This record gives sequence, C-alpha cells and structure tokens, in this order.
Amino acid sequence: MALVDAVDSKKIFTLYCSPCHGINGQMTTLGAKDLTLSSMTKTNVFSQISFGKGTMNAFKGTLSIAEITALTDYVIEMRVE
Repeated sequence: MALVDAVDSKKIFTLYCSPCHGINGQMTTLGAKDLTLSSMTKTNVFSQISFGKGTMNAFKGTLSIAEITALTDYVIEMRVE
C-alpha cells in the first residue's frame, strides 16, 4: 500500500488565500468575501477556487485537485454556524 502525503490545507490557505481573505477568512481586501459568512455549496467553493471569480485568481494548474479539495474543506470549516 502506497503512502499518500497529507495535504496541509492551512499552509495552502495561508500562502494563497490569506493575503485577501485574512488568516481567519474575515478580511475583505480587494473585494474578497468574508469566508466565515459564506453559504456556498462545497461544489461551488471548489469551482471558485479552481476557476476564480471577479478579481480572485484561478488556482487550477497552480494547485492539485487534492490541494483544491483540501482547501475547499478548510474554507467550509471556517464558517460561523
């Protein structure tokens, strides 16, 4: 059985997302949305990370599918219930 490297979604978020969304997802620089208030579906979050929207960069091609998936879960976990 092959070992699979764990994806460090927090590290990916810090590197690629926090400059606009902030370390806790609540900063709204350059039109970025407060991620803690998002109600987007998991599919829509994955798509927006992959293909971008508005001033948000697309990360497909920069991040792997596994990284985008992990980042999607990380962003959803930031939500305020």
